[in-house]
Order: sequence, then structure tokens, then C-alpha cells
Amino acid sequence: MGPVERRVAAWVDLTGDLILQTRIAFPHQLLSARLHETFGCQVSWNWMDPGRSMGFLLHVPIPDWPSPELRRDLVAAVAQHPVLQWYRVAGDMAAMSIGRVPRALVTDQGRAYVRDHLVPIGMHQQMSVPYRLGSHHRTFILARGGTDFSEEDLQVARQLQPLLRLLDRQCAVLGQGRAASGPDAGLTGRELAVLRLLADGLTAYSIGRRLGVSPRTVHRHLQGVYRKLGVSDRVRAVVAARETGLIPEGAGSSCGAVAPSPVVASDVTPGSGVVVGDTIPLS
Repeated sequence: MGPVERRVAAWVDLTGDLILQTRIAFPHQLLSARLHETFGCQVSWNWMDPGRSMGFLLHVPIPDWPSPELRRDLVAAVAQHPVLQWYRVAGDMAAMSIGRVPRALVTDQGRAYVRDHLVPIGMHQQMSVPYRLGSHHRTFILARGGTDFSEEDLQVARQLQPLLRLLDRQCAVLGQGRAASGPDAGLTGRELAVLRLLADGLTAYSIGRRLGVSPRTVHRHLQGVYRKLGVSDRVRAVVAARETGLIPEGAGSSCGAVAPSPVVASDVTPGSGVVVGDTIPLS
């Protein structure tokens, strides 16, 4: 067994274990942790959906990054990301690193994006590992400073992609089946109500006033939501709920996929890097 096969073998076992579970939420938090172990670098889970909805969650938070000012700039800057340019032109969803994108496809804005936003935090060497490409784009971004990712890293990433797609499709199918009978993911009616108000950007205090309970009771319901969705904070709970159909696509119209509201700002891990803004078309 070669080095690539050895690194992939553990993922085959992991995928087999996850397939046996009845997950309706794609386990991006767990997979980010495993990617971090496999490649020894920063990992972010990124999404882009129609309707001003895009963002990312860092596996290892970067304190005070992104700043509020950078969040505003990042939405426009990401559109020029060199790997996104590659996917637009090539139409090939195989894992790709910034350093391998032909220079002719890297715009001046793309170079500025790398120089101004990625170099200062040591994340200018990036490899995208998408498992869904199109109007609802999903990808893991591996990032580090120093040299580009090796050919071995690239081959490992490309062999992991079918496993990620398999998990994504199973979660989608199970989610559709749950939606047909009314999605609840095992949540109680009160937990579901708290979750939906959370997606609208309400604080625990405001949710409590709306439901006629104390903030402490709201937090207790939130702990139940986190446990049943397999997440650890409010941002990830809202993302998982949107992914599984617990929250309709149009719900929380003021927040897109995840609201940059007081309830999120106070509870997401500082520096996790959630960004919401215009969707970047990939076609």
C-alpha cells in the first residue's frame, strides 16, 4: 500500500461508519477535524447558495479575524479567488490548489485577494476540495503558509472527494425522506420553535420573551438542539437546520444562511470567520 492509499484508508473506514448512521445533516464539523488531522493544516467548510448567502466556518479559529471591516470586503474579494476562477473556466470539480491555477486565469484582483487577505494570516497556500458544485456550492478549503500542497496531498484530496459526495448524497436522501413526513430530527416542538426563532436572529432573551419562558430555559432547549443536530454552537445549528430542511430556504430572510445577528455574534467561537453576502455564480 502506497502513501496515498494509507492516508485514504482511514477515510474509507470513517465513511463506512457514517453511512451506517441515519444522519440527515452533513457532518462538516467532524470532517473538518479529520481533514485537519490528514493534512495538518487549517480547514474551513465553505458554502455558497442563491439569494445573498455565502460563508465559511474555520476548524481552528483565528482570533479577531475576520474583522467587521474585512467581512464587508471579503464578499467582493472572494469572487476573484484563483481556484474559483479555475472552476468557472474548467468546469472540473477535482481538488485544486491556488499554486496550480494557470497564471493566465488569475486576475489582478485575485492576486490582490491572496496578498491582502490570505498572506497576512498565513493561509495563502490553499487547496479546494469541493463535494458539490453549482448553485448550492459546498467545499472544504485546506490552507497553510509556506509551500504549495504536494502532488501526494492533491491525490489524497481527489480520492477523498467521492467519499464526501457519497456522504452528502446520503444525507440529502435521508433529509428528503424526513421532510416528506415532516422534518424534526428528533426535536421537540419547543426545541424546533427555539431553532426557528434563532434563525431569525433573535437573542436568547428575545426568544424567551416570545415563547414566554426564561433565557435559561431557552439555553436548555438550545443544548438539546445542539445534541440532536450533532453541532456545538448556534451558527452550526442554523447551518445544519437549513441543510436538513428543518428551516425552509426562505426562513430568516434578513440573515441568509446564517444571520450576523447578536445571537450569533455572541455565541459563535471568536474568529470562526462566518461571512454572509452575495452569492458568487460558478457558471
